[in-house]
Amino acid sequence: MEKYQRFWLDLDQQVLFGSGLCQSLRHLSQAWSARLRSSVGLRTINERLNQIEPLLGQAHSEPITDVAARVQFDGIWLRVQSQTDTIKLDKRQRKRHQRTGKKVVLLVALGFWTDGSGKREILDWQVADSEGKEAWETLVNRLWERGVRPENGLQAVGSRWLWRMRGGPGLGVWLDSARAALHLSQVA
Repeated sequence: MEKYQRFWLDLDQQVLFGSGLCQSLRHLSQAWSARLRSSVGLRTINERLNQIEPLLGQAHSEPITDVAARVQFDGIWLRVQSQTDTIKLDKRQRKRHQRTGKKVVLLVALGFWTDGSGKREILDWQVADSEGKEAWETLVNRLWERGVRPENGLQAVGSRWLWRMRGGPGLGVWLDSARAALHLSQVA
């Protein structure tokens, strides 16, 4: 830890990734408390998230100089909960806001290096309402602008679920046209 710093960077990364996966503050607090062997309050986690949030825009716009040879795309479906204005009584007769859930997908671009290092890294991600072509194009165009291109070392793009999406709107259609235009091979 650096002087006057209360948390390690890996804990910041854990809370950022956890919030991206829609984990609750309580869950993140329990994970931090177990790791630090000391109690970490919900307010502390929330304050840390609020400090880290402005850095997200920077993470989605910084140039990628070490371009992976292969990029695999995938969507992870999650349910995001939010509270409504409706008040209801819980089992202990306490007044609580009623909660509602919405399904969203976390679109992820995972880079694989083929130089023998075994390095894997999440290059970029985006929360979307569906795995439609427009949502994938936004993510892929942002990667392109950040430097993930064939001339910088990109050799192949693909998706684990490509066989399920081929022929319909979504990543499969986009990947087929991108491979043809960029003369890239397919990642299985």
